[in-house]
Amino acid sequence: MKLNKFNIVDGVIVLAFLAVLAAGAFFLTRGGGGDEVMVFFDVEFQQMEQSFIELVEEGDEIRDAVRNYFLGHVYDVRIEPSVVLVFDSIEGRFMQTVTPERYDIFITVSGRGTESNEAIYVEGQIVRVGREMSITGKGYANTGFIVGLRTERIAE
Repeated sequence: MKLNKFNIVDGVIVLAFLAVLAAGAFFLTRGGGGDEVMVFFDVEFQQMEQSFIELVEEGDEIRDAVRNYFLGHVYDVRIEPSVVLVFDSIEGRFMQTVTPERYDIFITVSGRGTESNEAIYVEGQIVRVGREMSITGKGYANTGFIVGLRTERIAE
């Protein structure tokens, strides 16, 4: 009776199978294991024109612009004049000045998520202050940073 020897091709196949199993386990368990909460996170878009502001409406569905994952809905929109730091060479110091016809837009997105000791997830995606988010809504897409984050327990 002749036994087949274990060769390099068999090893590659076994490693590929184990990698697929590990990736599946990772994607099935991420965002789990925590308390269910409503997550509200604020994304800041700087130096925007008036035309962009008119596109964003409360209730818009928000998705990740890169991976097309659902993130939630627009809960609130706040608009402020865009302020930048400029160097005043006469005074020798930096000053804040308003940029004409430009605005900073803060979009609050709400979605269902989980909160654990390790992280906060919204619709399976990790969110944290300082994270850069590329989001898309109905007729618009942009990249900004999360500048605010809060959670509320879901009443059972």
